Amino acid sequence: MAARWHDPDGPQVSARPAQIEQDLHATLEGNTLARRDLVARVARREGPHLQHRGALSDGAEARPQPLLTHLPLPTLVLEIIHATAYRWDTANALRGETPPHGTVWVRHALEPRVAGQADAVITALEEAANAPSWTAAQRQAVQCTVGYDRRHRPYLRDNESLA
Repeated sequence: MAARWHDPDGPQVSARPAQIEQDLHATLEGNTLARRDLVARVARREGPHLQHRGALSDGAEARPQPLLTHLPLPTLVLEIIHATAYRWDTANALRGETPPHGTVWVRHALEPRVAGQADAVITALEEAANAPSWTAAQRQAVQCTVGYDRRHRPYLRDNESLA
């Protein structure tokens, strides 16, 4: 998270390792064809040498379950960009679009989720949505973020499972 926020006081981030055998594929033919192509490519690489499998998902509602259905039990990893975008929408509704207030709010709303405290984040946002001083638009922004987190709760790890 320190690297994400360019925090000069955070731990120094070492250089990332180089990618190995990265495959990039794209199609405009739809999700069904893309999934079929992905399953075929995974099957060609399958073997006893694989100890862990991971699948990166963007968090769109329709994506995680088909991945888990068609692939050999991967650990689903949700990228952080969409979760961040939902928090920015909420921060803008609550704090306005003027820095630095939104940045601070987004960071404080995102860090516990990344740290495996998804339930606490969801509860805090739900409680905050009941603030009597908030407008309907502010409540709606918070509820959208809560809905996103609730939809993806099954794919988030808590601290105990990360240990």
